[in-house]
Formats: sequence, structure tokens, C-alpha cells
Amino acid sequence: MNQLLPPNQNELTIQWKYFLVFFLLLLTNFASLSVFIVQIPPLRFLRQPSVVLALFYVLHYFPVRPIKKGFKVAVYLYFLFCIYLVFNTISSINPINTASYAAWMLGLYVFIYQFLIVRNDLKFRNILFQFAASSASVGSLFIAVSYIGGYVFGLDDFFDERFNYTLMRMTTEFSGIFGSNNSFGMLTFLTSINFLFLYELNKGKRFAYLLLAGSAFLSVLLFFIGNRASMACGVAYWMLYFVWIYRSAAGSLLLVIGLVLGFVVFQESIVQKLRLEQFEGGNVLGNRSELIEEALAVVDEMSFFGVGYHNQRLSRKYFELVGQDEKEYNFHNTYLAVFTELGYAGLIWIPGIVLFFLVKWSDHKKNKEDHRMIRMMKSLLLVMLLFYLPVEDSVNSPGSPTFITFWMLVFILGIGLSEKPETLAVETNEEKNSLPHLPV
Repeated sequence: MNQLLPPNQNELTIQWKYFLVFFLLLLTNFASLSVFIVQIPPLRFLRQPSVVLALFYVLHYFPVRPIKKGFKVAVYLYFLFCIYLVFNTISSINPINTASYAAWMLGLYVFIYQFLIVRNDLKFRNILFQFAASSASVGSLFIAVSYIGGYVFGLDDFFDERFNYTLMRMTTEFSGIFGSNNSFGMLTFLTSINFLFLYELNKGKRFAYLLLAGSAFLSVLLFFIGNRASMACGVAYWMLYFVWIYRSAAGSLLLVIGLVLGFVVFQESIVQKLRLEQFEGGNVLGNRSELIEEALAVVDEMSFFGVGYHNQRLSRKYFELVGQDEKEYNFHNTYLAVFTELGYAGLIWIPGIVLFFLVKWSDHKKNKEDHRMIRMMKSLLLVMLLFYLPVEDSVNSPGSPTFITFWMLVFILGIGLSEKPETLAVETNEEKNSLPHLPV
């Protein structure tokens, strides 16, 4: 049965069936990756694959809507990518490992596509509101518990004793929920951006400035965490927010003043992070320079289809590139990671998708609020493309805290770009037959 859309799209309210699915998916993702001793027991063992399978069942309770025609090309590319993964698995240095991770990844993609596009009865701004609210809630929960556990109860008593936090804290002010300043910094950055999304979606309401203050506060926390990538993302995003999204001279001046004051306050921490002599190899990339060289060596030895999805660490042992310490590092570079794992198709997989959405224009008849939200989401992808993906490889790994958030936002942006200004409430035969549904 068709449901009419709310007459006033500016009145955004929580749609609990969407909010709870997002909340559950993110909550179990973060909980399964965390290293807290204090946890809700079921969440510790509720791993992501089982969550995805459970959420597939939830789709039964969502009505099927007309598929937006702008996704036709994306669906064809998706199936071509599935075919490519078959050859990637066959040529993998560990086919079982590749098949398991590829199946999980494709399963999540199918779920997201079915959930957001095939069965989505909300418009772009509303579905973004549901995700931003759930993501900000889960992120705030784990950030708060991390700081309370770290500074109130003490790290040694609060985190799992199997992890050496003395070593982890040698390169960071605070490691947080995942025991890694890289992951915790990006969790904090993305949570701050979700608060900013919520502020824009609720502008004009009394509590809106509390959301803006929360976003700014979390951005300041990035300097306490001390992760260079998340700090760069935070500064770059706020610059785009004032200079490109709003084109505000006053806001840009305020940002410059804030950066100057921030450098004065955090001068010691920032300079320490950029001092060349403290890094192996004499540059701010540290041992990532060696990892890049090893990744390029793997490229010289691999086949056209790569070493197999999620086989970075295996490839380093396979090609005898491990140093004397015999530790298994990932390449800390998304582009090199997907290149070595997926072969030459990996060169255009993630950067190609991001660039496609960056250059794709939305309908010129959209209202300026929709255009602003689309520019904000494009700004986020651009910042991650330039400052995060070259130094981390989380968005291509199902076992990372940024994987689900990144791809969910990509799909939501796709909805905003392909959605017409007016959405019909009644399906037509042409709309029903415009694109076949993916099987659930």
C-alpha cells in the first residue's frame, strides 16, 4: 500500500524503523570492534555478518517504492563488480579468506541498496536526518564512554588487558574505544560532521545551536586525540563549510582567527606531531613510506586481478616483504590497498565512485537547502579523498569503524543527486518497470 509523503518536508521527525536499523547496525559494528572490558554482553559476540543477515529479515516490513532512475548505471556497475570479484577470488592467494570477506561486503551493499533505494519511502533530507541522528547518537555514546573510562577510571582498569596501551599511547594523546588514535580520531570527526548535518537540517529551531556547539566541541577534541589525518580533515572541512558551502567572509575570518588561537593553544602538540626527527625515514609518513614501497613491490608481482580482497597482510608474507619484526601491517593507504587486493579495477573502485559523485550535478530545480546539504556531503567525500584515504585503508575493510558510515553516506548522497524535486506519491506502471529489483 502506498503511503503519501508528508506535505511539509521541512518538518523532519524521527522515523523509528529507519533510525533503529541504522542505530543497531552502527552499535553492533562499534561494539564488536571495541576493546572495553565493560560491555553489554550480547553486543560483544554479535558480529557484523550476523547483524546483516538479521537486517535482511527486517526488509520484509518495509514497503517497496519506485526505484529512482538515477541509480540505473550504478546497478549495472554493481553487477559488473560482482562478476569481477569472482575472478578476483579464483586468482586470490587465499580464496577462502577472499570469498568470505567479499560475500560479507556484497551482502552489506545489497542490504544498503534495498534498504535505502528499493524500499525507501523517505526523501533525501529525511533519510539523511535519520542516519545523522542515529550515527551522532552512537558516536557520542562511545566517545563519552571512552573519555569517562580513560580519564575517570583509568585506561589500565577500563580496557582489555590483552592490549598494550602503554605502547598505543606513545604516539597519541588518547586512543579511545578502538585502542587506536586513527580510528578514534575518525569516529570523532565523523560524529562532529553528523552533528553539523543535524544543525543544518534543524536550522531555525531553538536547540539547533546546541548541535552546532556540539560539532565545534568535537572538532576541538580532534587536537586532543592527536591523529594527524582527522585533524587535517576537521580543519579542511570547516574551511569548505565557510568558504564554499556558505561563501561567508565573516565565517572565513572567524575560522582563521580560530585556527591561529588553536595553534597557539595546541602549538606543542601540533609541532610534536610534525617534527621529522621523531619519525622513521625522516618524514611525517613515518613507516608508511616503507609500507608504500612494499605495496609497490606487491604490485610488480601480482596478477591482473590482484592478490585477493582483504589479503594485504597475507600478500606481505607471500612476497617475503616482512621485516625482521615479522609484524603484519596493512598498507595504510586506501588506493594502494584496493590496487593490490583487487588488481587494476581497484584503481578506479573507491576513488572512481567518489569522483563520480563529486562531479555529478543535482537537479537545478532543487531548493537551496537541498543544494546546501548536497554540497556538505560532497565536501565530506572530498576531504576524505584528499586527507584520509591516502593515509588509512578503513573504508574498504568491513572490519573498520568507518566502513559502514562511509558507504551509507555515499548511498544517501546518491539519493540526493538522483532525486527529482517533486516525488510522486502514486506509483505508475512505467516507474514500477523502470529497473528490476535486486534479490533479497
